[in-house]
Amino acid sequence: MKFVFLDIDGVLNNHPCWPSGPELMQPQCRYLQEIIVRTAAKIILTSSWARWIEDGSMTRVGFSRLLHTHGIKAEVFAHIVVPGPVDPGERTTNIRQCLAYYPGCAYVVLDDLPISLPNCIRTDGRRGLERQHVNEACTLLGVSSP
Repeated sequence: MKFVFLDIDGVLNNHPCWPSGPELMQPQCRYLQEIIVRTAAKIILTSSWARWIEDGSMTRVGFSRLLHTHGIKAEVFAHIVVPGPVDPGERTTNIRQCLAYYPGCAYVVLDDLPISLPNCIRTDGRRGLERQHVNEACTLLGVSSP
């Protein structure tokens, strides 16, 4: 299996967008879609946005459909919720625990926080996912550049 551990804020948007509310932005969504198409990876949502799934406001299928409306045709395979404020150490621990269930899987972590794991691509939260991250993510997921 192949997984993209996905944070949203600072990856699929830029943090300055928050005064207007949560949103997903282009071209960041197109870049994630390219990673998904090239690798057939499934998404494990690590973002605080996963709280909407946890509190019952949305299902994983519903979240997948939300992503689809922004051009990301991917399955949200699972989600990880960290109660309270976002803590990079706790997020790292939760991702590590998830990986223990899938030994040998290929994975990449897309996050703007300092996640202490191999295969982590740290984005600049003011810009989000960028073109140069696409090939890097695909390589980490075992797919060579086109």
